[in-house]
Amino acid sequence: MLFCSTVIGLPLLIPPMVLIGEVFEAWNSVLSGTAVSMVMKYADNIVKVYSTSVAMLLTAVVSVFLFGFNLTLAFFLGATQVIEIPFNNFLYCWNKS
Repeated sequence: MLFCSTVIGLPLLIPPMVLIGEVFEAWNSVLSGTAVSMVMKYADNIVKVYSTSVAMLLTAVVSVFLFGFNLTLAFFLGATQVIEIPFNNFLYCWNKS
């Protein structure tokens, strides 16, 4: 199926992408998706939880600047815990050994 879609689809898709300049965006999307899937496959569960939490925090901070989103006290308390927990976990693991 992959071979057939590649043989049939690529000749039809690449010329329009080159003409409108979307080749970089397409390859960027492909490489970032591959990187995320490799992290999710080979990383430990706790790393996945931390990376998801940090991604949500970064999304909230960016939305403040882009969309004028107002952050509440509950968000700051939760963000403090999300930032503090990995440090405590790594310090515990470091002191344990």
